Formats: sequence, C-alpha cells, structure tokens
Amino acid sequence: MKKVLISLLIIFFQQVQTYSQNDDTASQKDTRSFGIGISSQNNKINWEKLKNDKIIKFVLINCNQKGFFKKRSEEAKKNGFIIGAFYYFDPNQDSEKQAKEFISNVKLLDTGDIVPIVNIEKISEKYPVDSLNNLIREFESMLLSLEKNYNKKPIISTSYGFYYRYLQNGYFNNYKFCISEYYSRKKPEKSSTEDAPINQNLEKRKIYGVCGSVTWNKAILSEILMK
Repeated sequence: MKKVLISLLIIFFQQVQTYSQNDDTASQKDTRSFGIGISSQNNKINWEKLKNDKIIKFVLINCNQKGFFKKRSEEAKKNGFIIGAFYYFDPNQDSEKQAKEFISNVKLLDTGDIVPIVNIEKISEKYPVDSLNNLIREFESMLLSLEKNYNKKPIISTSYGFYYRYLQNGYFNNYKFCISEYYSRKKPEKSSTEDAPINQNLEKRKIYGVCGSVTWNKAILSEILMK
C-alpha cells in the first residue's frame, strides 16, 4: 500500500511539473514587449530620459523622409533600443519608386532589427474603376522588392477597418500584419488578425523625453526580428 501511495505521489508531482512548464512556455510565447513609433514631428528626443522608461524596448522609425531614419536609428541603437523602419505607402505613387525610396533611406537592417513595415490605409485616387485590383498589384510589387532586398517578408501595417474592407480575402495570407487599434467599428475574426505579432494604438501619446506625440506598440519581438 505504501509503495502504491508513493507511486501515485510521484506521478502527481510529475504532472504538476509538466503543467507548470507548459504554462511557462505559453507565457513566454504570449509575452509582448512595448515600443513607440516616431516620425519627423518628434524633432527632439532626450534618449537618456527615454531610457528611464524601462518598459519601452523598441522604437519604430518612419523612413519616408530622407535622413530621418539614419539619424534616429543610430541614436536609438546607441541607447540600447531595438529599431525598426516603417513606411507609409502612397497608392497614388509608383510602387517601384517607393520601394527604391525605402531602400535608399534604410541602407541596412541588421540581425536583431525589426523587419521592414509598410503601412497601407488608402485606396488609389488615380484608378477609380479598377482601384482595388491596382492597389493590390502595386502594393504587392513594393513588398516583393523589399523582400528581395532585405531577404525577409515585410510586415503589412493597416487598420482593422481597412483590413476588413480590402485585405482579408486572401491577397496577403503569407504576410504578417501589424494591426492598428483605432476608430474601428468591427474587429477582425480571431483566425485573421487577433494573433498578429505586432499591434499598434494610434491614439497619440505623450512619452517623457520625446517632443510631440508618438504611437504605442505591442509586439512579440521573437516573431518579427531580422535573423
């Protein structure tokens, strides 16, 4: 009888340990780091003050404007932040020209940097009859150019509303999404974007050490870093 009880206790503690390990693994997988998004309006940044905000781990830097990304990415890295480049796609401009602009402004992304992010939230005004088909074609062209240059698929950044209206029909199933959480009347289904590795809140926030408002981001960094 004593041996049976000992055996049952051993099995019980083994199961508890297994459940604990599984919970730890799930917790690590679901852990999201916090970061901010900055653009040219954030013309003054006190990096020492920003570093005091221990919760901020990464900085997404707009690369539409020549010279801004280079300067800010060097400063951010020097101060221990993970960096990423994001670009606002203009559907009324040539996609190849925009891809070249991105690559020109972001010469190199190192291992440990965040993969390229391209934001899309507008339909073309130049092609009203075939606007959606043209949008998909032009946007995909830019994504493929960036993938060829950086050897990594870019992340598509968009709002819930735009995703639902234009992008949910399987056009970009092979890409990861960054979903913006603002003015959304309807949230996407769990199977589509709930598990997006990065989410963005576009309600402007003030951060100590940064002049002007920033966007607030949550990300599973292990899923979006250059390797």
